[in-house]
Amino acid sequence: GDSWISTKNKFDWTPEGVDEAIQVTFDLIDNKLPNGQAAERIGYLIALHDFNDNSDSLGGNLLIDGNPKEGTAVHLDYPGSDGRPLGTLGTTGYAPGQNYGVRITNIGSEKFRIEQLVNSFPDEKSIEVKKADLPDGGFGFEYCCGRSFVVDNVVIERIDASPKEDSSLAELKK
Repeated sequence: GDSWISTKNKFDWTPEGVDEAIQVTFDLIDNKLPNGQAAERIGYLIALHDFNDNSDSLGGNLLIDGNPKEGTAVHLDYPGSDGRPLGTLGTTGYAPGQNYGVRITNIGSEKFRIEQLVNSFPDEKSIEVKKADLPDGGFGFEYCCGRSFVVDNVVIERIDASPKEDSSLAELKK
């Protein structure tokens, strides 16, 4: 059945200012199952706050289901009877020896863009979610259903909005 290992601390996955972001990254060291075959998925969750709809909070439990061969599927409220797919991130498959993760950026109007990161760079396709989809919650890795892997260097960090150019500096540059 489903099981996961997660942080005890909750994180605010909805940065306050436009263009501010929070991201989680990790090094994928290995993706082999005990029988030596490659894992079918590299699964991790953000805004993790309950298991199988046992919380009053809506949203959250976004499963980022990394595929070794293609883009990454994203599911809201996983596992749960009202869970639903949100779309696909990126186009790059997960392979050992790379750094992966997601970045959630405030794009205004209580909407957030989720991007897959591959070696620190956004990977093509992104999806948008509402603030209600991202309650405060933990981060965790999922183990079940053909998922098995070894990771290192898990980092969760905030990114401030791009600094605005000081008008006095702009005058000096002219």
